Amino acid sequence: MKTNIILITLFLLSLGGNAQIDRSQQPKPGPAPKITLNVPQEFVLENGMKILDLMKRASTDFKTTVILVTHDLGVIAGTCDDVLVMYAGRICESASTRDLFASQRHPYTKALLNSLPSMNTDGKELYSIPGMPPDLMQQVEGCPFAPRCEHADEKCRTGKIKLKTLDSTRATACIHVQEGTL
Repeated sequence: MKTNIILITLFLLSLGGNAQIDRSQQPKPGPAPKITLNVPQEFVLENGMKILDLMKRASTDFKTTVILVTHDLGVIAGTCDDVLVMYAGRICESASTRDLFASQRHPYTKALLNSLPSMNTDGKELYSIPGMPPDLMQQVEGCPFAPRCEHADEKCRTGKIKLKTLDSTRATACIHVQEGTL
């Protein structure tokens, strides 16, 4: 584990980034220290694939987990085994990457992937999810995507909607999918 951290940190530092390692969890046994990497945007644009390749190799070689937080669905498709799709700070769908890109269950996931540019658009305007994201400073009742969802009803707007496992590779927080009506 330490070797993995050192390799990634040294690689990033050598290419112009800087790193901070939080050793507050050490020396007791348990999780590895938290690493915060501060890398200039130009560095990421020029070296992004090198970083992702290094992280993927290190994850495989050292049998570790890498968590990527990104809006770049291309990065997810090319590097991740599993995906958690979040909306307004809540997980709305969880699936293997392959399953998620093949078929989406939660209406937000479907809308998100429908809004991606495609080579087959023939000059058509890109799909845009209607409405506005919720104000995260306010408590959101029910599904946070409900005000923007074409399938939403009263059940979606009230109560706590929990993530429910559908099968061995997928879970969703959509009541209609859980009930089999969508």
